[in-house]
Amino acid sequence: MAAAQKKNTYTAAEVAELQTTIRQQQAEIDTLKKKLDHMNEILLNAQRARFGQSSEKKAYVLSEDQICLFNEAEQVQDHKAEEPTEETFTVKAHARKKKRTIAELAKNLPVEEIILQLPESKLNCSKCGGTFRLIGKKLVRRELIIIPQQEKILEYYSCTYACDKCEKDTGFAHILTTQAPAALMKHSLASPSTVADVIIKKYVDGLPLVRQEKIWARQGVELSRAHWPTG
Repeated sequence: MAAAQKKNTYTAAEVAELQTTIRQQQAEIDTLKKKLDHMNEILLNAQRARFGQSSEKKAYVLSEDQICLFNEAEQVQDHKAEEPTEETFTVKAHARKKKRTIAELAKNLPVEEIILQLPESKLNCSKCGGTFRLIGKKLVRRELIIIPQQEKILEYYSCTYACDKCEKDTGFAHILTTQAPAALMKHSLASPSTVADVIIKKYVDGLPLVRQEKIWARQGVELSRAHWPTG
C-alpha cells in the first residue's frame, strides 16, 4: 500500500513537466487534425472536380467572396423554381416596328434625275414614218452616289489701280489697292472649311490627326505637321 501511494506522489517540478508535455502533445494533436482536415478537403475537391457535376464546381473552385464574371445567370436563378408551362409562360404583346422605305431613308438627300431618253435619230416610227413624242416616265431604280472629298488651293491676289487723269493733271497717280480678307491663321494654309473638317473628324468621328494625315496623302495633299491647322 505504501509503495502504491509512493508511485502516485509527484513533486511540483514533475507535475509542471508533465503539464508542459501534455500541452505540447495537445498542440501537436491539434496541428495534425488541421492538416488531416485540409488533406481531406483537397482529396474531396479533387474527386468532385474529376467525377462531380459541373454545377458543383462553384462551391469548391470559387470562394464565397470571389466574383464570377461569366456565371451571372446561374448565380441569380432559383434552382427550386418550377419550369414554365404553356399556361404560365406568356409573351408581352408589342407592335412590330414598320420597316422604313427607301424613299424615307433618302428623304433628306438631294435628288438628281437621270432621264433615259432616246436620241432624235431613233424617234422616227418604223411603221408609219411618224415621230415619237414623250408621254411619260417611270422610276426604274435609285442609287446612292458618294462624291469623294475634293481639295484645292485658293490664291488671293490683290489688285492695284491707278488714276490716269490724276497722273496726267498732277504728275502723280492716285493709287488704290484691294485688300484680301483676313486669314483665319497667319502663315498657315488653314481655312475655315479645313479647320471645321479636322475638328469634326477628330472630335465627332474620333479620327486621330495621324490617320487624317494619311487620308490627305492618299488624296494628293502632302502636308507637314507645320501646316496643320492646330493653332
